[in-house]
Amino acid sequence: MGTGGLVDRRPAEWAASRSGWFATRAVGWLRGLSLVAFTVAAACAAAGFLLDDSTALAIAGFTVSLGFLSADLSNSPRRNISPATLMAAASLLIGLGHMVAMTKENDIDRASYFIYAIDEYIPLALKIAFIASILPILGFRWVVRSEVVGPLIRPLPVVEGRISQRLFIPGLLGAAALGMAMKITGALAYLGTLAAVAQTLPLLAAFVLARVGAVRNWRAAMYAGLIVAIAEATRAIFFAYLRSDMMAPIFAYSAGLVLGARSLRPLKRPEFVPVYVAAVLFVIYFAAFAEVRGRSSTGLERLGSVQAYQENLALDPSRQNVLGRLTTFNQITQLLRVVHEDGFLHGESLEYLGIAFIPRFLWPEKPEIAKGAWFALRIGQARIHNGRITNAVNMTVGGEFYLNFGWMGVIFGTFFFGAIIGVFWSRTRFWQDPYNVLGAGFGYYLLWTGFVGAADLQTLVTLVALYMIFVAFSFVARSVGKSGPSTFWNSRDATGGAPPSHVRKLAKG
Repeated sequence: MGTGGLVDRRPAEWAASRSGWFATRAVGWLRGLSLVAFTVAAACAAAGFLLDDSTALAIAGFTVSLGFLSADLSNSPRRNISPATLMAAASLLIGLGHMVAMTKENDIDRASYFIYAIDEYIPLALKIAFIASILPILGFRWVVRSEVVGPLIRPLPVVEGRISQRLFIPGLLGAAALGMAMKITGALAYLGTLAAVAQTLPLLAAFVLARVGAVRNWRAAMYAGLIVAIAEATRAIFFAYLRSDMMAPIFAYSAGLVLGARSLRPLKRPEFVPVYVAAVLFVIYFAAFAEVRGRSSTGLERLGSVQAYQENLALDPSRQNVLGRLTTFNQITQLLRVVHEDGFLHGESLEYLGIAFIPRFLWPEKPEIAKGAWFALRIGQARIHNGRITNAVNMTVGGEFYLNFGWMGVIFGTFFFGAIIGVFWSRTRFWQDPYNVLGAGFGYYLLWTGFVGAADLQTLVTLVALYMIFVAFSFVARSVGKSGPSTFWNSRDATGGAPPSHVRKLAKG
């Protein structure tokens, strides 16, 4: 299928438009903020590393992430948002959690932040977190901007493939419904590696529908994306154990609207109201869901249990809150305790990389890869329900590299992790063609990985598997497209012509 797409507006036109990421006059402020943030981060990092000052290290982590985020937002409006931007945003929130936690050391609600942290290891944990917030971003930028790396990765296949205009909405709705049905029935267990794609179908559908809907002001597509997001979030509330599964559909839909419109204007649209409602409810019931998922069954019983626990938790000053959950020093200090007791693992926790790509139908007894569950059990934080560990404690990418190889692992490993994501991102043509459904779907997963998906190195296995599967789909799409129906928009529209008549009608008002 074709690779051409909607042509971006010229920089001069964007500069004159209020629908750009920011007005032109804000670019200077963002660059200035970035410079100030990097300066503060350097000073605080120096003090933190030399004096083992936890507060200085927390401030350094927050400000360096603010610097990266501001720098990205001040760059070209055409390609400034990437997984590296989401990495910086995630590190910013983590840094905020760390800063607030350092002010609570002697407060009554200290336990909301220092959940299972080991005090003596906190400075070292914050040093690891600081380095791990910088190097993945630098690794990503090195790949996507380097004139040396570009020619080396150019032969790698591009993920591309459109869908016919007639089948766009029903096709994506069907894919989302299929993914949800397989999750509810447990059919994913029989798909092996393909399960990595199948379980993300609802998220990819919500994102692509919202993005294309925002690009063309096509309300039917936007509402279809909203329906998928709400349906998948509802399924997760009733059946999923991980809280991130409950918010992932809302994130996918929101990201699709904002990235499709290339502005913050969708935040004021009626279609965004359910997002705000979901976010508020998620914050309110955050701790209750953590308790209930390991102690009750699924379905309607869970809702009653959530409400009961919520009433009890409201009286508990030590309950976990969202900001406390954002911190990573808790699990990293426990990881450092494991290193102190057992020594460095020298790659032992990464052995699954050697078997991850062996299909389960060839090796039915292949061990389950669940390092987060193993770590939760190892540090005494596992929740067990009906003989099953229902939670996972992420080691963080930097933490897992340290667990295996020490500081050399943190420095080279986190840089390499970001570089790998950069390689995959370059294969999506994400900003070149908004109607590239396959590229947008894989691109969304990379964005999600940058924001919350990079919990441990197991993410790399999923990314490699997804890339190979999407490349295979791309090959099929191109083969079918040579003799199949016309793809999503005709050539006139792809060069800036008027949208089809049915889209013009839907966009009115």
